[in-house]
Amino acid sequence: MNKQIQIIVLWLLLIVGISIHSLIETGEALFFAPLPEEPYEDGIPMFAHIIYIASMVLPMLFVLLTLFFASKAFKIVSLVFASLLTLLHVFHVLEEGGLENITQLLLLSLVAITSAILVVTIVKWLRAKEKVN
Repeated sequence: MNKQIQIIVLWLLLIVGISIHSLIETGEALFFAPLPEEPYEDGIPMFAHIIYIASMVLPMLFVLLTLFFASKAFKIVSLVFASLLTLLHVFHVLEEGGLENITQLLLLSLVAITSAILVVTIVKWLRAKEKVN
C-alpha cells in the first residue's frame, strides 16, 4: 500500500479515536455529573477550542494535504505535528492511568499506539526515494 494512503488512514483513525474519546467523556458527564442549571455565559472555553482544533481539525487538514503534497518540507511538518500528538496521547494515557473507565483506557492506548505508528510511517515516507516515471 502506498505510504500516503497509509498515512491518511492513520490520521483518520486518530480523528475517529479522539472523537469517540470526546463522546465518551461527554457521556460520563451526562451519567455522573449534574448538569448546570444555567448554561455557561461565555460558551465553550478557549482551551477546549484549542484542544478540538489540535486534535481533530488539524489532523483533518493533514488528511487533505497528504492527498496533494509530498514535498520534503510538508513531510517534516507532518512528522513534527504527529510527534507532538503522539507525546500528547501517551501522556494522556498515563494521566488516565487507572482502570476506572476501561473503555477510555483501551481507546486512549489504541490512539497512542496509532500515533506512534503514524510517526514511524511518516519517517519511512520521508526517507523513501521518489520513483521517477
